[in-house]
Amino acid sequence: MDIIIKILSITGLISMITSSLIKKNMKLILTFVCLGNATVSVGYFLGGEIAGGIACGIGAVTTLINAVIQAKGKKIPTWLIAVYALCYAVPQLYVFFLDTSVWQTLIALVASVSFTLCINAENGKFYRIFTIVNMIFWCSYDGFSCAWNVLFFTHLPLLVFTLVGMILHDRKKA
Repeated sequence: MDIIIKILSITGLISMITSSLIKKNMKLILTFVCLGNATVSVGYFLGGEIAGGIACGIGAVTTLINAVIQAKGKKIPTWLIAVYALCYAVPQLYVFFLDTSVWQTLIALVASVSFTLCINAENGKFYRIFTIVNMIFWCSYDGFSCAWNVLFFTHLPLLVFTLVGMILHDRKKA
């Protein structure tokens, strides 16, 4: 099972790295984010991390919805962002009250809600900024829940590559 989780984490990592290195095409960024969240979600579930699995599964669905809306050239409505936050909060709070892993579930909830900032970013620059914030929360969640495969094979490397993407695309030219 450990090998399958590593493969899923690495697949999610490759997809998310690709998204963080794309300069401006939000439709393409969101496509890779959706794929990355779906594979990481399965990895969390296989490792017994329900809160992380739920969050990343919902992240895959919300990202797919945003990609479809943006492909039509429309702006994401504010009410839909509120629905996303509820979709993250309700199952996370349910797990929170059932599970003794209080800190992990609360961190997963905050990470999930911060993810809405990533997928609702107007451009690649803001996507990368919000991704760094999101990765800090996910790395914390992984550490508290001992989800080492996802931490070392997805979230920490993604944090590094997102910083590289910022250096390549977002710094001011002298």
